[in-house]
Amino acid sequence: MIISPERTLSIIDFNRADFGDPWEEFNRIVFSASVSQHFATGQLNGYFGGRPPVEFFRLLAFYIASNTLSSIYWAIPFGQSEINTMLQQSQDVLMWFANMNNPVPTWYLKDFGVNG
Repeated sequence: MIISPERTLSIIDFNRADFGDPWEEFNRIVFSASVSQHFATGQLNGYFGGRPPVEFFRLLAFYIASNTLSSIYWAIPFGQSEINTMLQQSQDVLMWFANMNNPVPTWYLKDFGVNG
């Protein structure tokens, strides 16, 4: 959003707007999870009003894996430091999802902030 000198409000950047799976927006939760398991778990529990369904976690694993692979290539123009960051993230993702054999990441704290 921008406000003009005449104090009118305008919405910009709708040229790339599209419709998709709202769960896909969680594909960057890796950044939260890397810093705080509690915060990342709280993001999911807050969105779902409790524990997310296993179907969500299956899609999350797919979305994160896909995003992680493309992030390595994305990092190349930004130098070795960014490449190393994305390579480390890919290793973290593999560990969190038990080499993609478990849809629920190890950072998800199943009993955190959930009643019952």
